[in-house]
Amino acid sequence: MKQSDSQIRYIEAVYDLSCGSNGARVSDIAAALAVSRPSASLAVKKLIEAGLMEKDRKRRVLLTAQGETAALRRLDKVAVITRFLSRVLGVSDGQARQDAQAIASAVSPETLCSLCHSTRRHGFSTVCDGHCQLKTASA
Repeated sequence: MKQSDSQIRYIEAVYDLSCGSNGARVSDIAAALAVSRPSASLAVKKLIEAGLMEKDRKRRVLLTAQGETAALRRLDKVAVITRFLSRVLGVSDGQARQDAQAIASAVSPETLCSLCHSTRRHGFSTVCDGHCQLKTASA
C-alpha cells in the first residue's frame, strides 16, 4: 500500500526519533513535525490502524516491520535522488537533500532507477549498487 506524503512524514519522524531508543512519544512526534498534539495523535492512530505503527505498554509509538520497511525505502529513495543531484548535477549537499525530500514522492520507480543508473555511469556508487530493490517498491 502506497503511503501519502503526510503518512510518510509521520513514519520518518517516528523512525528518526526512535533510533537508539525505544519508540517515540506523541508529543515528540508533534514537536518534530510542528503540528498539534491532537493532530499527531490522530495521525498515529490511523497509522496504527493501517498496521504501520504500534504502541507499547508505556504508550510509546513504534514502527511495525511494515512501517520500518516504508521508512527505510523512503530513506533509500531520498539517498538516490540526493546523490544524483549532488554528485552528477553538482548541487550542494544541503540543497540536494532538501530538493530530494521535496520530490521523492513524485518520482516514479522507473525514473528512480534511471537516476541510480546515471549516477553509477558517472562513476559514483549508489544505494542499490546495481541491485535496485526500489524499482518495484512503492514508497
